[in-house]
Amino acid sequence: MDLTALVPKDILDLLSAFLPNRRADVAKLRAALAAGDWPQLQHLAERLYALGNPYGFRQITTFGRLMREACAQRDETALEHLVHAYAEYLSKVVVVEVDAPVTRLALSAESRSILVPEDVHVRHRRKHAVIKGTEGGAPKPH
Repeated sequence: MDLTALVPKDILDLLSAFLPNRRADVAKLRAALAAGDWPQLQHLAERLYALGNPYGFRQITTFGRLMREACAQRDETALEHLVHAYAEYLSKVVVVEVDAPVTRLALSAESRSILVPEDVHVRHRRKHAVIKGTEGGAPKPH
């Protein structure tokens, strides 16, 4: 599993809300799973699928897609494994700043706007650096 998130430097400040919200999603996923609340599980999976890529977290989008598929099949065992793996990913992800242009795409309830890299392919990275203190979370305040 890729533990690197390529985040455009223009949106690094949004991570202070983004990552804690994704960690809160783990608790929501576990609660919905325990309750057998398939509509809520589907909703959360759809949200993860939509939110990952715009912030540079491709793996979150992948988890969302796989969770959607598990929900469609009502595969509780697969979903339990995915939620566990997702929580593990969030505890180990490393944020890498990329010098990529961003454009406004759509409004988000969490941040008022989602800024999407025009091109986040690794081969197009110019400068990057691991943001100190991001191992397992958002950048720590200076």
